[in-house]
Amino acid sequence: MKVVELAATFPYVSDPMRIVTKAIGCNNLADPPQNYSLFPVIQQTTGGLNESYSNKTSYRRLHFRGSFSCNSSLRSAINSFPVWPRDVALHWSDMSPLKLPETYRIRALQSSSVGGISQLALSSRTGAYLSNLAQRAAKSDKRTLYEFTRAGMSLDAPEELASVLAAMGDAYFAQ
Repeated sequence: MKVVELAATFPYVSDPMRIVTKAIGCNNLADPPQNYSLFPVIQQTTGGLNESYSNKTSYRRLHFRGSFSCNSSLRSAINSFPVWPRDVALHWSDMSPLKLPETYRIRALQSSSVGGISQLALSSRTGAYLSNLAQRAAKSDKRTLYEFTRAGMSLDAPEELASVLAAMGDAYFAQ
């Protein structure tokens, strides 16, 4: 199992546009939020506001913490990003940057600068977490099922999700 870390050092103190843009060597002036970004992509509709939003992707919250909040290049990129306030609620915070616990990071890379993926340790705790998540997915109520189907998923999707999560959890216990 892997988790993505949006940090090159812990905490990240350089220009955050380098980690926001996924193209290496991309020029910051080339409008990275439009072309090369990890920001949410909002599909533009050609009609009015009353059209169906079934094909639209939107994130309810986008959080930037720590040194991100005082960086002018990231602020200007966010401010020029064409989203409606109801699509993305942007929160700037001066709280300390998020850090993954050292046990979640690859031991060989713990002291080096990392800008990519860190691997979780294989453990029974991960298996227990996945099994618990599978049980919660299996016990989904009518409201959850309604939200799944409204989003375009099949009626069997929650059941399939529960079985896949359970199988993933079992794989951790087998070791």
